[in-house]
Amino acid sequence: MIKETWSTHELELVNYQSKCKLIRGWDDLFQLCEDHMNNINSMKMSPYYKVFEKDIEPWSKTLEQIRITFDYWIDVQRRYVYLEGIFFGSADIKSMLSNEFTRFKNIDNDFTKLMKQVTKTPVVLEVMKIPNLEKMLSTFTQSLQMI
Repeated sequence: MIKETWSTHELELVNYQSKCKLIRGWDDLFQLCEDHMNNINSMKMSPYYKVFEKDIEPWSKTLEQIRITFDYWIDVQRRYVYLEGIFFGSADIKSMLSNEFTRFKNIDNDFTKLMKQVTKTPVVLEVMKIPNLEKMLSTFTQSLQMI
């Protein structure tokens, strides 16, 4: 059941300012991940766990990785939307904070490129295959925090 669910589970995407699509439905995504992690933990308590351990253990790691990655992602997306409204909503801010605006413009370019890639293939397991995804999101987080 876990394998079937995640091999087809798509991220819920919504249009954002004609630039790209953003992820929504975070609660459902995190709840599904948590439910399946709890199911795996329950299976580990079974006396028959050894029989299906080889099938279950990789999913335990995969679900943990999904959780970590999307924890970063929700933070990045929240900060991105907030700062995008500030920088692209006011010419005064752009000129007063030109260094930060330049930094944000670079993040804006990279983030919208990432979201366009996600839009092409929104299946969670396919998204997780994007090279250096967690590192990219971590870098976005640090850069957005500095701005």
